[in-house]
Amino acid sequence: MKSEVITDPRPNGSAQIAITKEPELRAQGLPGIHTAQMVIKTSRGPQFIDITDNVQEMLDKCGIKEGHVLVYSRHTTAGIVLNENEPLLIKDMYRYLEKLASPAEDYEHNNFDIRTVNMCDDECANGHAH
Repeated sequence: MKSEVITDPRPNGSAQIAITKEPELRAQGLPGIHTAQMVIKTSRGPQFIDITDNVQEMLDKCGIKEGHVLVYSRHTTAGIVLNENEPLLIKDMYRYLEKLASPAEDYEHNNFDIRTVNMCDDECANGHAH
């Protein structure tokens, strides 16, 4: 199994792409599994980042023409949204998130005097992000 790491800075953040290739499976006509990892750095929250081109580039690098793509986030305060990248829709989504989980609200999660679970030395008040 071969791996290749590509660093590809994007205007909306930095993407680091790691691609695993399995040419021996493709040569036999057997279905293969290709894994890739993308790291997106955000500059604020909330933030919507279109990763369509990044995903397509990964598929092109692996030579994948058909199949399924699974995209997921490994962090609790990030999410994947499938929708058009239409500016007014994005604006509506920002407004909805502000109403749903405003940073100005009081959250028990932010009360470090009583919270004892999932704490770290540099913990910040981020109840709205969950």
